[in-house]
Amino acid sequence: MNHLTAYRTFGKPSYCPVKSTRIQSNKWYLVEMQDVETDPRCDYVGLKDTSTIYLYNGIKTRQERDSRLNHCNRIIEYTGPVFELKSDKQRIIEYYPSIDTANQSKLKHDEYITKSLSEALASIAKQQAMTDSEILKIYGNCHNWPGNETMQIAKFRQDLVNCKQRNIAYWHSDITITQIR
Repeated sequence: MNHLTAYRTFGKPSYCPVKSTRIQSNKWYLVEMQDVETDPRCDYVGLKDTSTIYLYNGIKTRQERDSRLNHCNRIIEYTGPVFELKSDKQRIIEYYPSIDTANQSKLKHDEYITKSLSEALASIAKQQAMTDSEILKIYGNCHNWPGNETMQIAKFRQDLVNCKQRNIAYWHSDITITQIR
């Protein structure tokens, strides 16, 4: 643990070594952020000794610099090209200084999308493979099922088909990379 990590962890979580840096809204900045580590076995959230560099516009840079729990280590003005990676379905907007890094990130997001789609389709296939008696055993005590079992089973199977089509449409990759500067 270095001095900065110890000071943020135990002393002042909002400490930022670049608090006095002047940031303009119409410029782009490379922001070095200290990585955060978590432990899923407990409610631990702490700071790693590693850091990652992000490309932000002036407004986002100011938000990161002035945030209450601050992890901003360094801010450098950036004057090169800016590539935007955007997906409306996945709600992703990221900025990169080169087309290569944007393509690498796009590949990572596409891998996540295909993995999520395969998991969703496997779950739906498992439910479609259920027999009528298994469906009744699980859902037979629901509010409107008693007395309408055959109709509800047919509706359940049709809902699975619709769910499969919606998942395929949703997990279709719409990630685009455009040069904005």
